Amino acid sequence: MEKYQRIREIGRGSYGVVFKALNTENGELVAVKKMTDRKYYSRKECMNLREVRSLCKMRNHPNIVKLKEAVVQNNILFLVFEYMECSLWHPGYFHRDLKPDNLLVSKDVIKIADLGQAREINGEPPYTDYITTRWYRAPEVLLHARAHDSSVDMWAMGAIMVELFTLRPLFDGSSATEVMLKICSVIGTPTETTWSLGMYLANNINYRFPEFLGVDLSSLMPSASPEAINLISTLLSWSPCARPTAKEALEHPFFYGCYYHIPHPQFDCVTSSRMMRDRALPLVFKMAMRREIIKEIGRGSYGVVYKALNTENDELVAVKKMINRKYHSSKECMNLREVKSLCKMKNHPNIVKLKEVIVQKNILFLVFEYMECTLFDRMRHRTDPYSETEIRNLCFQIFQGLAYMHGTGGYFHRDLKPENLLVSKDVIKIADLGQAREINGEPPYTHYVSTRRYRAPEVLLHALEHDSSVDMWAMGAIMVELFTLRPLFQGSSTTDVIHKICSVIGSPTDTTWSLFNYRFPEFPGVDLSSLLPSASPEAINLISTLLSWSPCARPTAKEALEHPFFYGCSHIPHPQFERVTLSPMIRNRALPVRVRSRI
Repeated sequence: MEKYQRIREIGRGSYGVVFKALNTENGELVAVKKMTDRKYYSRKECMNLREVRSLCKMRNHPNIVKLKEAVVQNNILFLVFEYMECSLWHPGYFHRDLKPDNLLVSKDVIKIADLGQAREINGEPPYTDYITTRWYRAPEVLLHARAHDSSVDMWAMGAIMVELFTLRPLFDGSSATEVMLKICSVIGTPTETTWSLGMYLANNINYRFPEFLGVDLSSLMPSASPEAINLISTLLSWSPCARPTAKEALEHPFFYGCYYHIPHPQFDCVTSSRMMRDRALPLVFKMAMRREIIKEIGRGSYGVVYKALNTENDELVAVKKMINRKYHSSKECMNLREVKSLCKMKNHPNIVKLKEVIVQKNILFLVFEYMECTLFDRMRHRTDPYSETEIRNLCFQIFQGLAYMHGTGGYFHRDLKPENLLVSKDVIKIADLGQAREINGEPPYTHYVSTRRYRAPEVLLHALEHDSSVDMWAMGAIMVELFTLRPLFQGSSTTDVIHKICSVIGSPTDTTWSLFNYRFPEFPGVDLSSLLPSASPEAINLISTLLSWSPCARPTAKEALEHPFFYGCSHIPHPQFERVTLSPMIRNRALPVRVRSRI
């Protein structure tokens, strides 16, 4: 760093200090960013930083600041940039911290800088929600969405455009609540129609949107053209899917006749089709599949689910777009556990039907039959408890699906919970087999399976092997929740959940479960009928056996179907699937399947 002569400090942030400096070897002005967040020990470590990786990948674009050098000296990292006088996006990354402070200007040239918060488009969520200065933060980030995408940059651009017209921030606020109030007062309060995901996110954190009709943006920006107002309005849409991409924004009428900026020879001017979001589903895919996206209905760690209409036959479907990684061949997709298991069990009436598997532009789309909602949603909106008849019919169907899955299907689910049970009227189906494993599969399995409150004790205690009995434990917890409309084993940690389990069913003993060397809290347990006063003795008995400490003491799905609780069950099985028949209730799962087959 001896060749760089420091002139003055020109900026300071959470992770570093920026100095204007002179390269004494060639007389060139540069900006040197000294990283102050931690120590650095090798060049390889520095080259793996997001900001360095992303800028190396985009180093030749004329509108993205150029990284000239990365230097480690005395465990301090220095990033040397081209110098801009004061304070757009290549395929593969989104910025996540777009604001005027991170846009550098020299004369009439502007460049995007500070990619320290950038993420890869196909990167693995969840992302941190503390991104961007609060004034430019998209609503989904303010509401702590676990996953977000490049549309957050487009929201920030809408806010920046307004600021260019008015010379003051549009959504300035001293807290997230205040910023959300400002957003609602300008663009109006969201509804289930305009942003159903937002309503779900708000409900998760007990947030209630303030009621506003919104204002006409032209009254805030009297000098703006109708084209400018229209573009800003679309950029500031509640739903991320309604915001245009950067490519689409470039083709907006607001830019017609724009003489600047002539793209660098290395970068062709982007072209796009009409103003449609290809991030919800690629346009080519939508045309080929003849499916019209209606709205986003769910989002998880691995994918986003959309309600869609097959315009050929007016059939509603659910389209799951996998966002966790790129896919390069149909063979690769067909080998995924979720796809393999669903293909093997495609005709059971209580397992959700996978209709089609499509790979388009390295993105995998799974097309399912459409169901109205999840059991979680249904329970959340109920004001009165389920009757035992309703519970019996729902559970009978779930056990039918599990019996087929564990038997003919050869899989166990491992992530059974109300969110993964889909309901339409009085029909319920098992869904989301992304964590499923083959019954005869080779352990060890990952212990992080299922939401903690439905996780079997052996999984909580990190058993190297587990089997289909983990699904039966989950069913016991779900049955209680159907009676009470609240989770039985809520806990903020594994220890907390174990404590709750012991307090309900009593601490295990060497007789009931001798497998683990763990010090359990001492509890005698409670009579389940005191927790479930409306439940019959048969229901209490079935739940008690499902919630047994020892996996071997839990009934199988087939055995559960023959429990007295289901005598007289009114749900008629599908004609293709005869009701299962059983020998006496004897469990031979004390030994793994591989050992039993040898014996």
